[in-house]
Amino acid sequence: ETEWSGKGDPVALCAGDVCVALFREREGVQARPAEPLDRNEHFAVALDRANFEQAQTHLCELGIEFKLSNHKVCDSLYLNDPEGQQIELTNYGV
Repeated sequence: ETEWSGKGDPVALCAGDVCVALFREREGVQARPAEPLDRNEHFAVALDRANFEQAQTHLCELGIEFKLSNHKVCDSLYLNDPEGQQIELTNYGV
């Protein structure tokens, strides 16, 4: 929760090492149909660097599509589960 401190950043609720980030709807931004790997309705799991990299290797070996993003405070990997729900794996450089 200490990584986000600017206007419009999410609110982080933490209990020990487990956090949930709540993102606000952006004013003036029209809702649009989302592509499977391009939406913000998802949950995220924070991983250490070794497991974040291992996840990428494993997903590639399985032929599972994912998208990488650098958010300045963290690196994230986005993929969809078999029902189309988006999952984010994230690493804060640890």
